[in-house]
Amino acid sequence: MTKLAHNIKITIDPKSTLYINTVILEQSHIIVKAGYEDVPFSILNVKDKVDNIKDKLFYRHPNLSLPRQKMELLKEKFNIKITRDIKKADYQIISQNYVKSLSNHSWNNLYSKEDVVKYLEINKATFNNDAYLDFCNILDNINDEDYISIIQRHHYNSLNLFMDQLRNSVKFNNYRYISPANQPLVDQLINSTNLIYDDALNNIIYEGLHVMTKEEYENCKKMIKSNDPSNLSLTLELMANCNLNESFDFISMLFYYMNDKLKIASNWNNINVKTLRSSLSDFVPYNNTSAGFFYDRYLKMLIKNNQLTEFAFKETARYAFHNVVKKTMNLTDESVFKIDINALQINPDYIDALNKNKLFMTPAREEFVSF
Repeated sequence: MTKLAHNIKITIDPKSTLYINTVILEQSHIIVKAGYEDVPFSILNVKDKVDNIKDKLFYRHPNLSLPRQKMELLKEKFNIKITRDIKKADYQIISQNYVKSLSNHSWNNLYSKEDVVKYLEINKATFNNDAYLDFCNILDNINDEDYISIIQRHHYNSLNLFMDQLRNSVKFNNYRYISPANQPLVDQLINSTNLIYDDALNNIIYEGLHVMTKEEYENCKKMIKSNDPSNLSLTLELMANCNLNESFDFISMLFYYMNDKLKIASNWNNINVKTLRSSLSDFVPYNNTSAGFFYDRYLKMLIKNNQLTEFAFKETARYAFHNVVKKTMNLTDESVFKIDINALQINPDYIDALNKNKLFMTPAREEFVSF
């Protein structure tokens, strides 16, 4: 049975000290994930790979990391066509971002119906009779397996005891849900057998494109740090014309850690670079490089994209060591403290997330890193 989250809004009568004026049930939401999972619909039947796209019809859903100019390449090479009639399509192209956009995130506390009924009865005197009966009527129409959130606008009132008791029995307070407005779209996707992720088509597009090497990555860093406008443009053009899937760690590191320098390049808004920026939208930095979270966030984005490599971890650990650990502790050769860079190890919980095809166990390097 599908579980719902029912939002019950309690409005306080400002002139009353003892009772609640109204109890209103808002629309119910279908819970799809509890916890920190980003992509909520694991039940979708989506193809990760397509063997034959020649002469096929495709329907494009929104929020794709597959720009129309890239689709033109597929049209020329495989004679594919785009249709606006979803029923005629051989394949429906979707993205992880589109799937995520069909659900919403909430931090509201969710309680079981059993606990709400229990504490409502204990605190019956808090409510006026009409509000109490309205509340009971709402609860009678909620399935025993569903969850309930209580929304109140005033925090210091006669509801405090009731709410405190509920908070001690919270089931969870971090979940994704589908709003009633999006339910038809979700149902359509669930019942589809011809879904394909945009990444599968990206793989076809990237076939034959250049794979960035470690030496090229190091050269790109030097070119970016030179602040020479022509070097910045050349580096961006190289990044935009590489096989992103096979060069993901190198390109995403340049994009994330050198973003402030790259975005002043003259070709930042050309078509190729805008395509790259769209593909790396998760990797736009937005917080202090002196904070550990800045580096942890990058690695978690790699994990989310199934692109965590040993090189990316070691390079990020090096950045974090020099820009967080050493700077925060003001460590120099004369310091009493001595901390080795190899103290930064990968959490064993994330070992399985490492790309097994890119393991080489190189030693960490000590040279100073600046952005």
